[in-house]
Amino acid sequence: MLHRTYKTLAALAFTLPVTLASFGQACAAETARAASLTFADVTYHLAWSSEPSPDYIKYEYLPQDEELPYYHHMLLLERLSNGMGVADVVRSQLEFLNQRKESDLLVNHRLIKNESSGEYLLDFVLSGETEDGETIVEWNAYRYSPWRSADGAQHGVLLYGYSARAYGADDGREFLTDLRETREPIIQALASTSMPSLP
Repeated sequence: MLHRTYKTLAALAFTLPVTLASFGQACAAETARAASLTFADVTYHLAWSSEPSPDYIKYEYLPQDEELPYYHHMLLLERLSNGMGVADVVRSQLEFLNQRKESDLLVNHRLIKNESSGEYLLDFVLSGETEDGETIVEWNAYRYSPWRSADGAQHGVLLYGYSARAYGADDGREFLTDLRETREPIIQALASTSMPSLP
């Protein structure tokens, strides 16, 4: 995954690339380090950011009443400009998920491709444990979009993602059951929303 290891958990999806008729393609006026983002009528506030290298920056946003590391809902915004294209980054994520299947029976995923825009939308489930041994079930939906700098000199990948978690075996089972109804509206919202912009 492109986000931090404490979030590397969860389980759902189906591996078949299909075409999504229209991903939202307009860029929003939001800029890097935006204090907040609104998604599906919920406001998320910047909780953490990092620029581990000049070609990789990331931001994590949480609803007002949540905090890291034990969040329940998160928005992710990341930019990678190390020469990899969208298909390369998606392929790397799929390799990660396929390898994880050997130790995580919950891992499952579905990939959607928009042929006209070059965007992909990958949603997947993983599972893991907290440091105290509590079960974590996590579902993620990642929208990958081609990115180019304003001067056209750099190109790369912009990731806009949504992550949801449940803690404990009982809540995890309920989370997966509820996901049957909550998953599609979130995916549609992620696919149709304007992409936040990064420089």
